[in-house]
Amino acid sequence: MTRIGLICFVGIDGSGKTTIAKSVVNDMERLGIRCRYVWSRGTPKVFMPLIIFAKRFILRTSDRVLSTDEGNPFNRSLASNTLLSRLWRTMLIIDSLLQVTFSVRIPMKMGTVVVCDRYIFDQMVDIAVDLRLSPIQLEIWANNSVYSLFPRPDLTFLMDADEVKAFARKTDVRSVNELRLRRASYLLLSRINRMIVIDASEEYATVSRTIRQYVVNAMQS
Repeated sequence: MTRIGLICFVGIDGSGKTTIAKSVVNDMERLGIRCRYVWSRGTPKVFMPLIIFAKRFILRTSDRVLSTDEGNPFNRSLASNTLLSRLWRTMLIIDSLLQVTFSVRIPMKMGTVVVCDRYIFDQMVDIAVDLRLSPIQLEIWANNSVYSLFPRPDLTFLMDADEVKAFARKTDVRSVNELRLRRASYLLLSRINRMIVIDASEEYATVSRTIRQYVVNAMQS
């Protein structure tokens, strides 16, 4: 069997990523494969103090660091200022790259299979929605050469779920429209990055069986 190093699950909130990702980890561990689960949305951590300072004293907005609410003053400030927008995106990528180095790259180098619940693609969608990028702008941004610095997944599964059903599963999502915008962005990225699109509306057993087969095929190829 060929060892695979990185498997990622991406998609809108409520699509079942976490449940499936943890199930894959359990399956691999039962087979004696060293594996670890990582939640890797790309939320800033390294630059958190700088972000809080900028929000409070420069942009004069609330304490919320990230928001998908288009009416949020912080997001409005970023969306309306090209320079701030670029700085924000650059900072997010650097922050994520540092996090991924320790949570993904180093474990992979040590022979551990990493299963990511969210990955850099989810950050791309966050950026697209928060900064109101058009599909063309998102495609240009997603093809930025800086993303080549991140470990390339062996398998990336897009858990594609109906936004209305996903909204019913999650209590911390602002609106169905927000999920609709995010779903459209994920589907665009799936074509750019050759993701495996999984119909997350199917029964869990069916979804799980389909994903297991993809993983087995990848290990045997």
